[in-house]
Amino acid sequence: MRPLAAAIGVSYQSVQKYLKTQVPAEQVVPICKFSEYKVTPHELRPDLYPHPDDGLPASMRKCVEAA
Repeated sequence: MRPLAAAIGVSYQSVQKYLKTQVPAEQVVPICKFSEYKVTPHELRPDLYPHPDDGLPASMRKCVEAA
């Protein structure tokens, strides 16, 4: 947890709090990037990222949007 805290610029205690509550919106994508998207924005905050592809880099999206 300490490497995650350092990588996203928060305290270790904040990361511990996220485990018990809800990840703040501004920390969702940084946490996912740190995990190399093994954890997705949809998994962390489905209220903000309702579709499983939401918040993922284009190269990782399963659905391609029509232009």
